[in-house]
Amino acid sequence: MGQGPRWHALPIILGLLVGVFGIEYGEGRHMLTTERSNDDSKTSDSSPWNMPGAYQVGEREAQVRRASGGSFTVYIKYPKDVDRGNGGVALPVVVFFNGFQSRYSWYSRMLQGVASWGFVAVQYQLPALSLINVKDELDRYYDPLMRWIEASDGLVGEVPGMDAVEAVVSAGHSRGGKVASLVFTLTDYSYPIQAAWLIDPVDSSMFAPISENNPSAVASLRKSGKKIGVAGASVLSSCNPVEGNYEKFFAAGAAGSWEIVMNGTSHSQFADGGAATNAVQDGLCGRGNATRAYIADTMATSMLSWFVDNAIFG
Repeated sequence: MGQGPRWHALPIILGLLVGVFGIEYGEGRHMLTTERSNDDSKTSDSSPWNMPGAYQVGEREAQVRRASGGSFTVYIKYPKDVDRGNGGVALPVVVFFNGFQSRYSWYSRMLQGVASWGFVAVQYQLPALSLINVKDELDRYYDPLMRWIEASDGLVGEVPGMDAVEAVVSAGHSRGGKVASLVFTLTDYSYPIQAAWLIDPVDSSMFAPISENNPSAVASLRKSGKKIGVAGASVLSSCNPVEGNYEKFFAAGAAGSWEIVMNGTSHSQFADGGAATNAVQDGLCGRGNATRAYIADTMATSMLSWFVDNAIFG
């Protein structure tokens, strides 16, 4: 089974050392308006690791079949040449959930950054203009995806140089942040999600009230007693309403949860769909003065820091 789970420790440790010792608070982190843990301890460091990381990134698509019939496409980003000719290594996997009506490609820069540090990023994409509820999404997409990831001929068979899954963590933006939290906390699904990073998550709104088919991720998180990492936008709008936004998730997280708030950032700026799409999205959700490239890189580094602390070496 190759070289075991710690093959990628050196680049990750170097990144942590840069983050902890090489980057000052203040000028280099001026876009972060607040950063806190709810037990008054510093659990991670969001100082940017160098982007990109040590590895070039490959991309490919694969088909996941449902037991009930039919299939859907998954989109994979992975570090190239990770085995260094040693015959296979174990890699950590980030399952990333897109925002409402968002395309997988809108998060490319962020997830390429994550993959360049030795993680495999996996996404699926709901059908355009679909209004699938959260429960159906979990049953029709998440459940078969996790079965595929765990299968010996699933994800491992798609990523060159990978021979095992080291850990599985979840992340997501907007509605996808809600789903990432649910799969981390719900007991209905027994897959071992080891940590979750939520990007301006939205639990509920006037357009998507809590119901049997749209369960509350905040309530599930509070009941679970688990800690989470969460990032929020400083620009508020109907896209990230206060009744169900990132602050609710942070308040529900256990001691040791970690929160950052991105100054000059709106809900829509965490995704990048190109100039025309961005203009429409920003018109709906507002816009701050942070660039999408900066936001994507900061989310990648924050996500990596949280996952390394709480899933890989935690």
